[in-house]
Amino acid sequence: MSSNEWQRVIKRHSRFARNKGKTAKIRRKKTETNVHPKRATVVRRRLHKSTNRRARRTGRRTLQKGCQLSGGEHRHPQARRTTSSNRFQALQEDDEESEDDNENEVEIVQRLSFRKEKQHWNELSVVTHNVQGYTNNQACKKDHIASFLNKDKKSKATIYLVQETWEKDNNTTEVEGCLFLSNGNPENTRKHGGVGIILSPEAVKAWERAGQPEPIRPPPVASATRSIAIEIKMEDKKKKEMKIFLISTYLPCSSFSDEDFEETLNQLQFLIDKCPTDAILIIGGDFNASIGVTRKEEGYKSTGPYGNPHRNQRGETVKNFLDMNALTSVATFFEKANHDTWSFAGTGEDPKQIDHILVRQADRKRMRNCTTDDRAGVLSDHYAVRANMRLAKFIPRKTQKAGNSRTGEMAEETAPAKKAQIDWTSARDNEKRRRWNDEITRQIEQSTAREIEYGELTAIMEDAARKTLDAKSRKRPPWFINAQENLLQLINARNKSLREHHRDRDNAEKKVVAKKARTALRKGKDQAKENWLSKKVEELEKMDENPKSSWKAIYELAAGINGHHKPATVMKMKMTDGTFAQTPDQNCRVHAEHYRTLYNQVEKTSYDPSILNEITEIPENQQLADVPDTAEIGEALKRMQYEKSPGPNGIPTEAFKNLQGEGLAKLVGIIQKVWTDEYYIPGEWSQIKLTVLPKKGNLSDPNKWRGIALGDIAVGKYSRRETRAT
Repeated sequence: MSSNEWQRVIKRHSRFARNKGKTAKIRRKKTETNVHPKRATVVRRRLHKSTNRRARRTGRRTLQKGCQLSGGEHRHPQARRTTSSNRFQALQEDDEESEDDNENEVEIVQRLSFRKEKQHWNELSVVTHNVQGYTNNQACKKDHIASFLNKDKKSKATIYLVQETWEKDNNTTEVEGCLFLSNGNPENTRKHGGVGIILSPEAVKAWERAGQPEPIRPPPVASATRSIAIEIKMEDKKKKEMKIFLISTYLPCSSFSDEDFEETLNQLQFLIDKCPTDAILIIGGDFNASIGVTRKEEGYKSTGPYGNPHRNQRGETVKNFLDMNALTSVATFFEKANHDTWSFAGTGEDPKQIDHILVRQADRKRMRNCTTDDRAGVLSDHYAVRANMRLAKFIPRKTQKAGNSRTGEMAEETAPAKKAQIDWTSARDNEKRRRWNDEITRQIEQSTAREIEYGELTAIMEDAARKTLDAKSRKRPPWFINAQENLLQLINARNKSLREHHRDRDNAEKKVVAKKARTALRKGKDQAKENWLSKKVEELEKMDENPKSSWKAIYELAAGINGHHKPATVMKMKMTDGTFAQTPDQNCRVHAEHYRTLYNQVEKTSYDPSILNEITEIPENQQLADVPDTAEIGEALKRMQYEKSPGPNGIPTEAFKNLQGEGLAKLVGIIQKVWTDEYYIPGEWSQIKLTVLPKKGNLSDPNKWRGIALGDIAVGKYSRRETRAT
């Protein structure tokens, strides 16, 4: 086939269109040949002076390849030299064997198709929309939504989170295969809410896979139901299950009090706490607050750089709520022409961005796109927000190289390396304990100080531990630790076989070996979990013999196979001027002022001195004035319990219980000096570390935090000295 004939093939099977003068789009056209419609596509780009540079370049490449395939020497004047790609090598071999021009034409139509690269994951589409009543201004809103969910073929499933449904009762209805879940209330009217979750047919299957759980329907706030939550189980392309916890919420508008607003946030916090630790949390709602955007220098956490920059007082409250729960607004990380979702009376004047889809900051990598639209055709004064999420159980972590990846230059400033944490439990081993105490003795002997103080002694203990004791390894679940030796061998075998397979992917034997190694590791993990569960059940049966061990087994079983500690709560305290703290130093000042006021309430601690006369006087014990000897101090150290929180210096009980030799002698000397010298107290003994733990409710209030004072381990034993028997 000549080059001119090839050009006629391209003309006959192509159309060119432009979208708003910005981007060139290709509209597909089915051919009249006997080729399957899905394969009968061609490159539909034509050289045109009004097309953009990318379209012209693509057309030149296509025309040049066609000339090469046709066997002709002619080249189009605008075609440029390009190297052959694998896409056209197979076509060249087929065309050399073809005899008929028509067959060549069909071959070209089949082979010259730039298809979109096949996705290796499914997508979940999530829409949040304030529908302004299911029956307001439009009697068939449910039918519109159901039709939209059934026609959405791009996503594996679609979930519609709705607010202001105005439903009067709790109901579960089905429309065209879609499930409508509602949290209603007889008092639900305009501005008085009602929320719901709508599942597409594919999402209904995920709900059934989770066991058809009943939605969590919290009670009304300000005479309206404002939140609903449910759990579903989706599957990725590898048939691995993924738990997804959905929440639809509607916060009070500006006509309601701040107390109602705070109570709704507390209700939302209650639902977030109900989310399983291994589930993906998705929240969609009308927050009736402008949270604004974040500048690059501030760091992108709860909000990104795109969107409406306006932020009001309630927006500050919501943003603080997002920071404390490590949540982020998806829409603010995608640059779009419009981010506003509501305007006053629907006039378009003074638009605001008050509707958001929230996910955890760790799950932001799963989000593929987020836009503002109304494809369902529902009449409302709000626009819908739609986000697409990648459905994949595991997403590889992107590695960041230091410096410039192109030039290979290293960054001028690098973050200082963190010190490895010491595994103080390794001091229980006899050999490691001996080496640790020998190193302490050596450093004490080399010290030039005339008398070693307590702070210097603890510094020597820590430095010697870093040289002789183990460092803390990666935190493993309890079932892994129970079979750690066997599992580590299986992991090393799996990694080795995978490395060999990646070096030579065409070797079928290495592929089989890698597959067997992965299967062996999976079976080993299953067996380790089963053995761990059996062991915990046996510990429970010994409740009468060892209650402490049995209760520990109960807590571990309650945490589950993958139980870990809860994620740290982000602290954003409310300062006296009504704003929220932006730095850790500001948070500390809020807590410091709170506890200074709390512990110095003189007017609330007044008492009648005569009450002391009614208290039975305890006789003095003169033996408390005796200086404790080495045996008594050693006995007190032995009675200390393991796994206790250390004080400001970070030296735990494991260190003091295993201290021997010269180090123990120095510690005894310091304690005895405290008894004999009334003016001597180590400075470290008068310091405490205040640790605060979150309670429930509004965590910007310091009253919602529980303070725990951690003092030095040694001073704890000093203050609780037991007297010798008389």
